[in-house]
Formats: sequence, structure tokens, C-alpha cells
Amino acid sequence: MAEVTPEESTSVPPESADFVGLAWRCGSLSVQRHGGMLAPLTFIVEGGRQVSPLYLAPWAAEQSRPALPPILNNLRGEWPCVPFGSYRPKDGFTPDWASVIGSGDGDPCLHGFGSNVPWNWSKVTPYEVELRCRYPVNDDIEELIRRITPVPDRAAVDIELEVKARRRTRLPVGLHFTFCKPRTRAILRPGAFRDAWTYPGPPYEDIQAFAPNRRFQDLGRVPASDGGHIDATQFPLPVPAEDLIQLNEVDGHFVMDLPGDDNRVSLAWNREHFPSVLLWMSNRGLLKPPWNGEHVALGVEPVCSAFGLGLDATRNKNPLAQSGVNTVIEFDPATPFRTTYRISATALPASAEQ
Repeated sequence: MAEVTPEESTSVPPESADFVGLAWRCGSLSVQRHGGMLAPLTFIVEGGRQVSPLYLAPWAAEQSRPALPPILNNLRGEWPCVPFGSYRPKDGFTPDWASVIGSGDGDPCLHGFGSNVPWNWSKVTPYEVELRCRYPVNDDIEELIRRITPVPDRAAVDIELEVKARRRTRLPVGLHFTFCKPRTRAILRPGAFRDAWTYPGPPYEDIQAFAPNRRFQDLGRVPASDGGHIDATQFPLPVPAEDLIQLNEVDGHFVMDLPGDDNRVSLAWNREHFPSVLLWMSNRGLLKPPWNGEHVALGVEPVCSAFGLGLDATRNKNPLAQSGVNTVIEFDPATPFRTTYRISATALPASAEQ
């Protein structure tokens, strides 16, 4: 049988196709048209071990569920956010942060237009999925292009994001990796970083484990709201919480050990594009539907942002920016922005903590 080349096998699914899947020797994946979201993703590593680390909303398959914002309807896995974050009123923020939070008039969508609408399939081969999202004509952003490519003979997937702008603009951007509740626990092993900050605003639904607006150095000793410390390298956390931690001036790597799966999951990205990592620790701290006080998920999100606080807060001289951290990416219509990043898995080394 003649070998089929990528060019010969290229196709574009009908617009009615909500999902596209790929399989290769070391795994399989599914891409969702809505939001361009990736998941499930299954890796096969040494010894035949398998791990499916990315998040799938537990309510996605339910026939009856409350009305939800578009981004939450089929929330899953990983996707790009352009712009990243959303507006929060300044009430309850410390004065240095409240002074940079504006009206929110320019923040109509949670995590950007592309997170809330169906994308268009533009290329599908046995080796790659490409999607495009055209932004409204009055938006400074013209189009997002997303390419998802398994790495041959490796338990790894490369992802490329291209952003085309209509006009010069400055936006916060994030790569929203969300991981499901681990079978036992996850051990977080961030790469090198300069410092970490706890969220500077009021708690979500009054359940916040970490003391607000604290700057610290050790993820194993995060200042707690009760005056003590919490080891945030172990997830789930020991107490109910809905918290954010931002690691700054990172080295572009993050590792998560999953002893229950005997696997290690790694992220790698361009630190010049995304100098921070936002940790979203959702640990039974959201009480309203569809979360219902049972939701456990971990976001490990490479960002160029300030806690996802919306356009005004990230563009203004916020406290993070004053400390030397870039919180917006500059886009120019003459030069499309391109970035690549990778998620991979390996068997957990024998020397890793169990």
C-alpha cells in the first residue's frame, strides 16, 4: 500500500463537527471546536502506563444543568485566552491595586472572545489539527490560529498560537492549562521563579485559604489567612479554598508529579512571551452551581498578566509591573505574534517523592 503523505490526507471537517481526534503511538487527543479547547488527552509512557491529566467539566455530559456562560458550557483542558482574565470591581482590593482597576467597559468576555465561541476547522491531518477564530470587526485582534501537533514517538504535544492584530494594542494573554483532580495528590514542582504573590482582592464566595496580597518565595510555605502557612506544592489543598497564586519571572518550565498514576507531566513555554505562571487552586471553594462545593481542579497557566484582572489593571502601572514583571503583550498588525509550547509526560522517576 502506498504511503499517504500529510498533503494527501488533509481534510476539513464540516462545521457541524464539534470534536476532532488524533491518535499516535504514544497517545490520543480530542480538540473541541468551542473555544478551541484541548481534552481529553491521554499519554502512554514507559511500561505501558497511561495518564489523562487534563480537565473535563463534570457537568458537560449532564442533560439538565443551570444556564452557564458560554466558556463554562463545555469547559475542558487547555486553550488560549486573548485577552486573558476578566474585570472585577475594585471594592475589597488593597489601595495600590484598586487604583489601577478601571470600569471594565473593555472587558465584555471572560478570558476573551475566542474562549466563548466556536472556532473554525482550517486543517486536519493524521498529524495536526488547525483551527481559526475570527474576532469581531471592531476588535483590535483580527484572528487567532491554533495548531496542535503530537510529537512522533513521544508522549508529547506541541501547540502553536498565532495572533493577528488589526491595530496596535496591548493585551494580557494566557495559556489556560487546567488539570483534573488527581487520583491521590499532585506534587507541584515549578521551575525557577523570582517571587510569588497571593491574590490581592477579596475572596471568591468568602472561601480563601491564603492571606491576600502577600509576597513570598517558597511555594511550600504560602502565608495562610489564619496566620499560619500552607504547603501549596501538594494538591488538593488540606482545606477548602478558591485561590490564585502568581509566580513571576519564571524560567518557562513547570512539572507536576502524579504518584497515583506513576507519571510526571511537564509544561514548557517561551518565558519571554509568558513571564509568569498563574496557579488556579479550585479546591471545593466554589459553592454555587455548577460547582456546588465539590469542584477540584488545578490551573497551571503561563501568562503575561496580573492575576487576570482585566484590561485596565494589566495595562496600568500595577504593583506587579512596578516590580519589573511584564503584564501585557504588545501586538502590531505588521508582525503576527507567534508562540509555541509543549505538554508532555514521562514515567515518574524512582527518585521522586512518593
